Amino acid sequence: MSGSIRPHVENRQGEGSTSLVEDRQDEHSQQSKAVEVSVQARQRRRIAQLEEKLVVLESGRAVKERQSNYYMAQGRAIRRVVALFDNVEDLVGENDRRCDNDDDQDTTIDLDRLQIGYVCLASTLPWFHKKGVEMEYDEYVQLLKMGADSARGDDTSKLKTLVAEWVNHEFKPDPPVDPDEKHSCGFTNDACGKLLCPAELDWNNPVVKAGIRDRSEGHIVTDLSFPAYVYDRYTANPDDLEEGLFKGKILVQGYSCRQANSTNLVFDF
Repeated sequence: MSGSIRPHVENRQGEGSTSLVEDRQDEHSQQSKAVEVSVQARQRRRIAQLEEKLVVLESGRAVKERQSNYYMAQGRAIRRVVALFDNVEDLVGENDRRCDNDDDQDTTIDLDRLQIGYVCLASTLPWFHKKGVEMEYDEYVQLLKMGADSARGDDTSKLKTLVAEWVNHEFKPDPPVDPDEKHSCGFTNDACGKLLCPAELDWNNPVVKAGIRDRSEGHIVTDLSFPAYVYDRYTANPDDLEEGLFKGKILVQGYSCRQANSTNLVFDF
């Protein structure tokens, strides 16, 4: 009798515990369901989260931009202080070549110029060696190069206007030289032609003037001749072509402007 009752009691207990588990699971399921809230409130919270992420991203980008601007600003001095035409890569490459070949005697004037430029670069930018270890080579060198090229572009743009003003002030051509109109410059303009004329020729000679403008034989202007503007008083001594060389007024003004990065230059030196 007792044996038959015990299984029945155990079955009742098993059914009770199963029901209890199911009730708890159902209660947990009900509690875990999403509670309906205002759509507007959810959107505001999502916007706030996105704004926080945006602030983090912008702060990182701002730091990166400040760093990039710093290296570009440092690079602007390269064309004025280190090397006018040589690239940073060439300077670094020559120094590396010499480090790899301690006993290398195969040097030329051009290679020595590159090495001197590298020494000047390292002296002008003391952090250059340190950043060469911390940063990717292409990254900071490219930024320096961009700064150098940007500075040269700015110098060229400023000189384009200034030279026109200087020529107009000194020679008073009619019509005046317009820096924004290329057809009013060059040999078509009498004042510009006088300055660009090869020093060994006489621009005041009508035959010479017509020959240069027509590019006739014997009057073709090449890079082998020094233009008159590089000489003092824009005139060369045919017996001594080095006399007064690189002392032309406009040439000196342009160099001074580039080095000083100033447009407030006095016309009479």
